[in-house]
Amino acid sequence: MALDDRLRLVLPRILSLTVIGAVAGAAYGLATAHGASVTGLARGALSGAFIAAIITSLDAFVLKAPGAPLTRTPFLLNVGVRSLVYLVVFLLVIPAGNWLLPNPDAEGTINISRDDIVFSFAVLFVVTFLLEVNTLLGQNVLLAFITGRYHRPRVEQRWCPTTPAIDGRR
Repeated sequence: MALDDRLRLVLPRILSLTVIGAVAGAAYGLATAHGASVTGLARGALSGAFIAAIITSLDAFVLKAPGAPLTRTPFLLNVGVRSLVYLVVFLLVIPAGNWLLPNPDAEGTINISRDDIVFSFAVLFVVTFLLEVNTLLGQNVLLAFITGRYHRPRVEQRWCPTTPAIDGRR
């Protein structure tokens, strides 16, 4: 598969997760902003978009790319290495967002709180978990399960040419 084909397949996922990251970051920035809510909103959206874009791109082209060494490692090692990479991304992007859009109340200071890292990991865990389960089970199977499709069973008529029919006919 050429890089163009791979890019065509993963670009919609990268863009959609970047938008999700921007929305989650904006909500967090607005919720934690003290006084300057517009600045907190914009900084959160910028940081969330950058974090999501960088992490999904790293996953698609480096960490989980076909043939990447990390894909053949045990589960715990895989999760540990990916978590360390994500932590480095958080520690670089959050201060960059504070530097690009500084808080007028705290001029010249760039601080990363523990809550920033915990929130970033939590959002990333939930989104990654849902995407991995969706990949494992199949497209929209998790959504069908959550919405109750499998709680209301219905009878389906199926026919397979290799198995005999119930009434003896084919």
